[in-house]
Amino acid sequence: QIMNTDTIKNELNTAEKSTKAELSELLTAKDIRDRYGIGMSDCYALFRSKNFPSFRLGRKYFISVDNLLRYERSCVEQAGKRPYA
Repeated sequence: QIMNTDTIKNELNTAEKSTKAELSELLTAKDIRDRYGIGMSDCYALFRSKNFPSFRLGRKYFISVDNLLRYERSCVEQAGKRPYA
């Protein structure tokens, strides 16, 4: 079922509030894999993409909660749907 953009934005606002309370400051590739329900190959491809605001320390990838929420919001605004939905 296709949801309209306003409904998705409202859901994202609600999820954003609970996400900040539930998540640590930095998320790892495994956290993103679990959040989006994708495989590790797709997860690492996402981390390596230019639009995904992450960084790498040594061999591990990280993204801050704030950057992830901004990324998700921009995906909703640009495409009218959730990433990997």
